[in-house]
Amino acid sequence: MKIRTKLLSWTTTASLLMLTTVLTTSCGSTKTDTATTKDAAPKTESSKAAESPKAAESPKAASPTGSTFTNEKTNASSTSTGDGAKFADVKINKLETYAHPSGVFTMDIPEGWTKQDTSKPDEIIVAWTDPAKNSLIIMDIFEIEATPSKEDLGGKLKEFITGLFGTQPKFAVADAKEQPDGTMRVEWSYEVTVEGQSGTLLGNSFIEQKGNKVAVFSAAVPKGQFDGLKDGLNKIIASRKIDPSVKIAK
Repeated sequence: MKIRTKLLSWTTTASLLMLTTVLTTSCGSTKTDTATTKDAAPKTESSKAAESPKAAESPKAASPTGSTFTNEKTNASSTSTGDGAKFADVKINKLETYAHPSGVFTMDIPEGWTKQDTSKPDEIIVAWTDPAKNSLIIMDIFEIEATPSKEDLGGKLKEFITGLFGTQPKFAVADAKEQPDGTMRVEWSYEVTVEGQSGTLLGNSFIEQKGNKVAVFSAAVPKGQFDGLKDGLNKIIASRKIDPSVKIAK
């Protein structure tokens, strides 16, 4: 089945290898004493939830019936050390609209994040990392001839995530769940260790089909900072627009 081939080939792209290597070995951290490492949530004013753009309006105002990011207890990594690592704060402040040159998609991205485009002739792959390289956003869009069910799309996404991260310490992944807007979401997490301190990386991946286009959107952030970043993440996913009429394959 074509979608299986595409999803599995995705594991070889530079963007997703970056997700594996940058977020597991290069997470910036801030050294703290024992008394403060219990709380991995952002401590600075600039990274509080209130600093996200129009945080009070999100997610309800931004996407009342759309996809949303979650941090469900049923899928949290059961680490014995908790989220003791104090990773450098991830900031989602002002959002700016990114429009892909082909016109196939637009999406709001945090100002100051670094873009990397590793697209292929028949596949759009664009990723962004925050300045601390502790978080990543990625959009992957490709074309298929078939029309798989939503359950099949969700199953393939979970299979792909497991194949990519399944060997990471304390890896956990939830079954795909349909969102109010029809996308399928898979939540996943695993443990990372930086400078002897362990914490959890939390990811949400979404898959949807529009016409002959399949779009996979993923974001990963330090679990301890999720509550402060949730509103901004929900605004980002609510902002995405995909034009199925634009041809990707040459």
